[in-house]
Amino acid sequence: MVHILYSVNAFVCALVLYILQARINKDLDRTNPTDNAFLFLIGWTTAFCIIDSIWGIFASHLIKNDMLLFFFSTMFHLCAAFTPLVWLRYVGIFLNEKKLLKFFSVVFNFFFVFQIALLILNFFNKKMFYIDADGFYCSTYLRRYLFYIQYMTYIVIAVFSFIRYITNSSSRKNKNYLFVLLFDLAPIGAGIFQMFYPDAPAYSIGYMIGSCIIYSFVVSKMLNLRIIEKAVFEASNKSKTEFLFNMSHDIRTPMNAILGYTNVALHSADNKDKIIDSLKKIEISGNHLLNLINEILEMSRIESGKLSITNDPMNILYSIESVHQISQSLANSKNIKLNFNTKNISNPFVFGDELHLNEILLNLLSNAIKYTNDGGQVDFTIEQLQNTNAETGRFKFTVKDNGIGMSEQFQTHLFESFSREQTSTVSKQEGTGLGLAIVKKIVELSNGTIKVESKIKVGSTFIIELPFKLMNSRQISGFKKEKKLLSDSKTGFSLKGKKALLAEDNEFNREITIESLSDTGVIIDSAEDGKIAVKKVQENGTSYYDFILMDIQMPEMNGYEATDKIRKLSGGDRIPIIALSANAFKEDKEKSLAAGMNNHIAKPINKEELLKAIHDCLK
Repeated sequence: MVHILYSVNAFVCALVLYILQARINKDLDRTNPTDNAFLFLIGWTTAFCIIDSIWGIFASHLIKNDMLLFFFSTMFHLCAAFTPLVWLRYVGIFLNEKKLLKFFSVVFNFFFVFQIALLILNFFNKKMFYIDADGFYCSTYLRRYLFYIQYMTYIVIAVFSFIRYITNSSSRKNKNYLFVLLFDLAPIGAGIFQMFYPDAPAYSIGYMIGSCIIYSFVVSKMLNLRIIEKAVFEASNKSKTEFLFNMSHDIRTPMNAILGYTNVALHSADNKDKIIDSLKKIEISGNHLLNLINEILEMSRIESGKLSITNDPMNILYSIESVHQISQSLANSKNIKLNFNTKNISNPFVFGDELHLNEILLNLLSNAIKYTNDGGQVDFTIEQLQNTNAETGRFKFTVKDNGIGMSEQFQTHLFESFSREQTSTVSKQEGTGLGLAIVKKIVELSNGTIKVESKIKVGSTFIIELPFKLMNSRQISGFKKEKKLLSDSKTGFSLKGKKALLAEDNEFNREITIESLSDTGVIIDSAEDGKIAVKKVQENGTSYYDFILMDIQMPEMNGYEATDKIRKLSGGDRIPIIALSANAFKEDKEKSLAAGMNNHIAKPINKEELLKAIHDCLK
């Protein structure tokens, strides 16, 4: 009767594990090593519990054949000997302890083979278990030692996990070691219990409890995490799909205008006013398209961790004045009153990132103007806050409008990438939905804060606080002197009679650059790639050209290689070389400078910026 109860208990353990396996089987990824290891563990443990149940029936003397009983006893011990190796495999994969797994696999595979040898030997000498004269199943002390060897696996795993838990500094790995220690205690406890109560199905109960602990503390948590990750992934995909849908419209809109007005200009050869009007609209649409592209690329740099904040000397009042001029033209086009105010600015000379500060303010101001109806009002205020630190100043920037406002629901998603409360076809406003996400990232990288207050049909207020390192009197004096020298040096600057070499593989880009500099009097020689550019410098001599305009991406030889070869020529180090490249990021400029170039101008080329770069190189 005892063996029948043993068998029933073991079968119940197998049933519990089978139900658990059926429940999670579809959720686990068979290509994932940890998932696959757990499936194998729980599958084998289920099989072992069934074997344990069958063994209980055989051990109850339902089978009277001594040899058959002896055979099934041997099979049971083989399965029992293999089970610790299955657990060891899971632990090694779960903890990603490849060396531990390899070492223990070798050691315990040896013990497994050793146990098989003992079982085979037992057929001949009956040193482990035997059938006595009365037909009862009996075991020797050697059989108990065999079980001790098996349970050493779990003890070693437990000791290893405990040592790693108290010596490891990673909190995430510590949790994993603690989990291993916890579910490893189940088979250890079962083994101890089996020693005192040999007729109890402690093996099956211990393995079932251990498997359930793994599921409860490891697998279920992992599955829940995957559900969350899947939801985030799907939401991200949905957001990006909507973004691409919007971009398809928003990019095609200015492109349609560019191509459309180009066609109008081509068919209006006799109407000068119409041509000029078309060209102005092409310029507006082109700038808008460039802005869309820049925002997408800027966000890409931020997300890849490539965006960095500089600390260059600047006059913060001068910076906002340039922002004011740009914003004023936008406001005028919509008959919007734009007010710029300063408050308590006692230290305008600071170290900061002027480019990104302007980007933040222009983004907020252009949004405020964009979403304010004609005849509305936008107020901008910059205020220097009180600060106990004499070396650092904290500035507060406020942009307030009486425009359409935002719903409370949308404000929770306001700074997310690709987010817009309405599509441009509804709001009639075009954009990537990245502007405010970029603003927030830049503010955070600058150790600042941003918050928003908004109500539908009332308006919105954005408040940004940014810290800046203040200049001392000596630094202010040097900064003013440098600016004055730069201003004075521009007086009387002329390129007339200067000789330049333009290395550019694109025919249209060559024509545009040559045409844009045609009124300066500069004599431009062109080269279709870097190899030809180097050849022309060699043929004409390094003193022939006053400066070189060098494209980066070219066939045969790129701009970096061409610059290197020119610099190695006798006197080649004196020729100013300016990079003209569609690679517009800060790291691209740094790469150009590292290659030996004097400056880097991003395409599409701004004439004033190009002239300034040429002036700086020739002065």
